[in-house]
Amino acid sequence: MVEDLTVKDLAGTYLLPHSVAYMHFTGHWIGAVPGPTPFRVKMYRAFGGTFTWLIVIATAIASLNGMLHGSGMSDISMNLIIISTSISSLHKYSVFIHQEQGLGRLGRWMKRANEQNKISENPDTTTDRILKKSLVSFYYSGIVAASLLLVKIVVTGYTYNALIPGLDQRYQPLILVFMEAFSFSSLSLEVIMDALILMNSLFVFRRELMKNVDEWRKMNYKSDNPQQFRQQLKTNVQNHVELLTIFQDVKNYCNSMFGYQVFAIVFTTCALLYGMAKDSGFDKAVLVQVMPTSLASFLEFFILCWCGEEIQHGFQQVHTSIYDTNWYEAPLREKKSMTIVLEFSKNTIQLTGFTVFKADLKTFVESMRQSFSLYTLLQKLV
Repeated sequence: MVEDLTVKDLAGTYLLPHSVAYMHFTGHWIGAVPGPTPFRVKMYRAFGGTFTWLIVIATAIASLNGMLHGSGMSDISMNLIIISTSISSLHKYSVFIHQEQGLGRLGRWMKRANEQNKISENPDTTTDRILKKSLVSFYYSGIVAASLLLVKIVVTGYTYNALIPGLDQRYQPLILVFMEAFSFSSLSLEVIMDALILMNSLFVFRRELMKNVDEWRKMNYKSDNPQQFRQQLKTNVQNHVELLTIFQDVKNYCNSMFGYQVFAIVFTTCALLYGMAKDSGFDKAVLVQVMPTSLASFLEFFILCWCGEEIQHGFQQVHTSIYDTNWYEAPLREKKSMTIVLEFSKNTIQLTGFTVFKADLKTFVESMRQSFSLYTLLQKLV
């Protein structure tokens, strides 16, 4: 019987109806049933997905055109955010639909892991509880930030000096309000949902990896009960192999998502700094328009870098934990088995972006440095 996998299982938190509706409308399928993509999902992508992304791309082009033809200083920052977020969201959508089978495997594993965690009644660590709350906070803060921008566009009709090339000025305001309102809604949901899924998968994987490390530490050979040691060894090896298998799906998904996020955070942070420096009405314009989006990207990027470093450290701890046991007192057969695991666990296992950027805190710091460098260059040019 195939497990009933839902978007909520991947996201790790309760989702508002409009978030689930967007995922279905644009054809985000999570591969719950291994095999070809269902026809209905293909139809959603052909109509809902195409319609959504045509409007998003058109809005980005209008923002670029407006930026090149006299946007105010605060509008340039917002135009940069719109363009950057549009490219980022389209990239994330493409990654999602091309890795749906891997996400399905990852989702089914996360669901089983969460159910087993509940059955075992093991209390979550303080870090796990904080991470769960951060998922909820990220989701609702993102929804609120997007709603504020959406309300401003609809109520005031302000379109950040975007211009649709070749369209009569009489029709520009009404069409642009619709385009930007629809685009903001789609972009915010795409960014939030994809970030939730990636962060939740990293949180669950980190939790299970740390549990595996603890199990290795608890191993203790007793001559009066060697069978217990053999069973512990077998279970730990099986769990470790499963983690390594699942890690490939996590790594493949993270590789594309995190790789682009490095460029996006540099671009977004630069836009925020530029708006703060150039806009005389900084407290009203930048804080309301640019700051929420920038902070959301900043938080997501920091969490991804931190999780990447934690997972790398966790795999290193497996090696140390095995070595710290009294394996030297075990029979020769068990020693040989543990030696194989020890040798294999010496290899560095790390999440990357585009196979170039390492998902760790050093990358986070370096990205912040590059943001300031780009801001300095932009300040001199504009």
